[in-house]
Parts: sequence; structure tokens; C-alpha cells
Amino acid sequence: MVDLMSKVTAELLSDIDGTAFEKLSAKNPRDWWRNVTKRNLAILEGYPDFLAGVLSVEGIKMGGAATIRKEWLRRRTTLRSIRQHGLEQFFLNPERIAFGHTEEGKAGIVGERSRLVTVGMAEDQPQKHVGQLVAYASLMRSQDDVPHYPILVGVVDQPDGRYKIEELRRDLDKRDILVQDDPDSETGLIIDANPLTIHVTQLSPYSEEAGQEFGRRLIGLSPASA
Repeated sequence: MVDLMSKVTAELLSDIDGTAFEKLSAKNPRDWWRNVTKRNLAILEGYPDFLAGVLSVEGIKMGGAATIRKEWLRRRTTLRSIRQHGLEQFFLNPERIAFGHTEEGKAGIVGERSRLVTVGMAEDQPQKHVGQLVAYASLMRSQDDVPHYPILVGVVDQPDGRYKIEELRRDLDKRDILVQDDPDSETGLIIDANPLTIHVTQLSPYSEEAGQEFGRRLIGLSPASA
């Protein structure tokens, strides 16, 4: 029997709020209840197609979701939303939902996975998430010298997506973190945060083709593909 898992060289993780489901403004009183409870949130158009496209690329498996939601407060609501929008094939196993409780906790989940495999992360707030990944790298650097695989952060297509990437770069420059332009991405970055190498790229609007494009980039970063 062929061991399919032996061919896996990368895995896909996804944020939830603003990445899979709509993110509501806390300032709009009409959305207050849905914002507080996280119930009846609309799924972002094309999101399931994007996931399917990424996973159609050989060598990538679904790692699950990594979110700042608190497990004790949001677990049942999160699983209900997954069923409501037909995402069971991607997140059916509850263990695939990693509740980080904070941005720092979410970054730790992604960073720990990169010890084992090349990680792709779909994210709508790169200026927050990548900043915390850099902080995680600093902590790991002081604790051990275990190597990590590359991380590819795909920034959700949104009106201020490019601005958020620029904001991230300004923040990293202030912290004297080595940042280079990614030659394979018009707005992308390559961040050297030893022991992490973090690539940031702007995603195309969600579609199966956009997922395949991201998946190919992800596999291309895997040492096994070199």
C-alpha cells in the first residue's frame, strides 16, 4: 500500500474571522449581536473554492484553522458555522480547530507547526500575525536551535491588503528585522527572523485558481521540492 502521507511536504492553515467568515465592525450597532456571538456570519465568497484549489496541489494537506478565538467561549459557535457553510470536508475533525485565544497564541500555533512541515497560512491581518511570528522566532532563538520549515502567509484580497503589507514592513524596519522584496510577488516580502523564514504574498480574489496559485507557491518553498 502506498503511504500517501509520506508525500505530504506542506500544510495549509487558515485564520477564521476576516479570512473565512465576514468580520463585522464593532462600531455598527446593527451588527453588535452577531459580532459578539460570532453567529450567522456570512462566508467570504469563493473561500471553499480557494481551499479546494490549494489542496488540489500534490503534497499539501489541510492543517486546519488557527484563530484568536477563545475555545471555552467560541468552540460550539465555530463548529456550527463550519457545518452551516459546508466546510466539514476541511474542518470536520474538531482537533483541526486550534484556538490561540490571542494573536500571540495563534502565531505560536503556526510557528510550532513549522517545526514539522512547510506551512501556508491564509490571513487577513498580516501586520498583526507576522509581527507575532517574529516575536515567536525571537523566543525560540533563545530557547533552542531546532530548525523550522518556511512559512508562507497569504494575505486575503481586500481593499487595504497592500496597505497592511506596507504597514508590516514599516514595523519590521523599525525593529531592524531583515526584510527583502519577494522577486516572485509584486507586493510580497521575505522576512529573515531566524529560525523562521517568513514569506508574505498578496492573494488573488478567492477562487480555485487562486488556491492553486498559492498552493504552487507553497510547494515551491518546501525543501523537498528543491
